Amino acid sequence: SMTERGVQIQTNVKVESIQNKKDHVTITLSGGSTLDADYALVSVGRKVFTEGLHLEKAGLSLNPKGFLNVNEQMQTEVAGIYAIGDVTGKWMLAHVGSHQGIIAGMNAAGKEATMHYESVPAVVFTSPEIATVGLSAEQAAEKGYQTTQATFPFTALGKAQASIETEGFTQIIADKKTGHILGAVVIGHEASNLIAEMALAIQQELTLESITETIHAHPTLAEAWHETAAMALE
Repeated sequence: SMTERGVQIQTNVKVESIQNKKDHVTITLSGGSTLDADYALVSVGRKVFTEGLHLEKAGLSLNPKGFLNVNEQMQTEVAGIYAIGDVTGKWMLAHVGSHQGIIAGMNAAGKEATMHYESVPAVVFTSPEIATVGLSAEQAAEKGYQTTQATFPFTALGKAQASIETEGFTQIIADKKTGHILGAVVIGHEASNLIAEMALAIQQELTLESITETIHAHPTLAEAWHETAAMALE
């Protein structure tokens, strides 16, 4: 999609330096080649802010990366002290932090609750959108699963054609033996909303049959999951 829009993508390339030439920038890559551009956008991730908080005075220790250690109840090593969000070093996503807060609050109030990370949806809000949840095919193989998977293109959806949003696809990765859904990917219009069905499927340990036996409204983009699951069962 980006290539068709004129974007050149280079992977496994190291940027050696960026020089500001006032009216443009010159980027030097490993191997000596250079690129000229109007601007350079540098994204180097985030660093958790725990330094200088004197957490040790509360009996809390940090791991080598500066994160607080918590258990599945979001409790730290000190009874009665809970931690949520980026400081836990789990998933640096707002919706994860919110759910961790619910788990921590329930346990603090005396109600048992456990945090699970198997069905965390992640979204890239590009155009088209990208959304994933669960295991990739490679991750599933590393965990010893024999998988079955299928992909269904948006071009085959009536709603996508009517909306002129035919770019993208859905993909499901499932356990070949049991049919349990292990992971899913969707790239295209409304991917951020469509991924919710697969997050629910993984959280509730649903199978491919659970999806195919569920009637999906027509014409909708969500029909893609029904079609993908049916193809994975073939």
